[in-house]
Order: sequence, then structure tokens, then C-alpha cells
Amino acid sequence: MSLSWPNLFPNIAVAGLFADHCWLQGRQAAVAHSIRPEALNDSMALLLQLEILLDERKKYLRKGTRLALTVSDSLAAFTMLPWQEALQRPAELASYAHIFFERQGLKLDSSWVLHTEFNRYGANGIAYALRHDWLQKLEEIVFSRNLRLISVLPVSAAAFCQQPKHKKSGNSLLLLSEQQSMTALRFNVQGLQSHDVEPVIGSEQSSGKRLLRRLASTQPPGLVQGCLWSPLPVEQRGSNDFIAESLHGIQLHSFPHGVWS
Repeated sequence: MSLSWPNLFPNIAVAGLFADHCWLQGRQAAVAHSIRPEALNDSMALLLQLEILLDERKKYLRKGTRLALTVSDSLAAFTMLPWQEALQRPAELASYAHIFFERQGLKLDSSWVLHTEFNRYGANGIAYALRHDWLQKLEEIVFSRNLRLISVLPVSAAAFCQQPKHKKSGNSLLLLSEQQSMTALRFNVQGLQSHDVEPVIGSEQSSGKRLLRRLASTQPPGLVQGCLWSPLPVEQRGSNDFIAESLHGIQLHSFPHGVWS
């Protein structure tokens, strides 16, 4: 088991829910599980995995412990939002986000819970939405164990919110490799510049190559650094040689699965 240990307050625990691996981290509550095949692609089955994690370590989770959750992008809708200084009110930002989701072929209704985020003035932001019934069930699970749910972030949103500011010119690439999809987030000194997703068909390597070829054909050159993240522990991951093969000269780093905690 490989966990990245954040500097947590004693009453905070963090968890990750993904199609092939789930984990819980706290001062004394570290536990991780690989997911059974029958749980794949089932959002409610992932909540069952969370129940198992919480119950397995319940004696280490004090009453009122705050839980921060990072979840698979497959549970959410996600879009990048170009900066618009004139939009300030939550209702204006929500309407703005709806336009971009509709351009992706998704019309959000009351069954979705929408959030918009601009973490830097003048820079692109994001919007993401999670299913209302799924969030309601999640809250019931956490509340029934005398815990407090303080955040739920799809991994692309977590990466966006915690990506450090670029101090130099040039582009960096963050690849989020999940069992069902691979996501590419490109950043530069102005912040997030692009977001692209490739379904995993065949293998991670072949899907990753398709994504990177598309990225190379549509984005300006000059990628100087690349980072790869996966919900799997480092020792269980496959080869990432396809990145260096597709993007020659890039400096490649691998993030532990708990880095977004």
C-alpha cells in the first residue's frame, strides 16, 4: 500500500473513490482497497466501498471528524470556463457554465448539483456537476457515522484547485489516468489552458498515445514538464513510457495517488 500523507488536522480524514482503487487517510485511519470487478462503472457501488472503509476504521474516526472526498471524474460532468470579468454573481456563473455544458451535449437539470471555480483573477476557471441523488446518499452515509462531509471534488477539479502557479513561461501537462478514461490538463503561467479526455479502449498506453497525439496537433509546442497521476498505488501501475515516446524531451514525474488530499 502506498499513501501520500498530507499535513492533516487531527479531526480531518480524506478519502478517494475510484473504479479500481479506494482509500481512506487520517492520523490513524489509513486503509486502502482494490475494487471488485462487479463494482466497476457503478456509482452506488463506490458508495458501498466508502461504507466499508469508514466502518473498518470507525474506532479511529472521532465523532465530528471532517471528511474530504476526491472522486472519479466518471461521477461528474466537467468543463473549462474562459475568464469573464463581467460575471460575478453565482447565478450568472451558473448560467455561463450551463452554456459550455450544452456545447458538450449535456443539458443540466435539477438532478445535478453544479459548482463553478475561478482560483485566479483573469485566468480560466472550471465548472463541475455531480448527481444530486448520489450526493444525497453520500451525505446520509457520512452523517449516519457521526462524521461531517466538508468537500467532494472530482479529480480534475481537485487537480485544478491545487495545481501550483507557474513561475516561468512554458507549458506543463498533467495526465490523470483512470481505468475508464485518461484526462490531459495543460497549464502555463496564465493557468489552465486546455482540458481533453480520451476513453480507455484497449489499454492505458494506446489510449494515452491517442490523447497525446491529439494534444500535440492542437496545442502550441513547448511542453517542458509532465506529471502522471493514477488512483492506483505506484507499485501497481503500468509503464508510462508512452508519454516520453509521444512527447520527446519532456521531464516526467509521477504523483502518488493521495497527492490531491
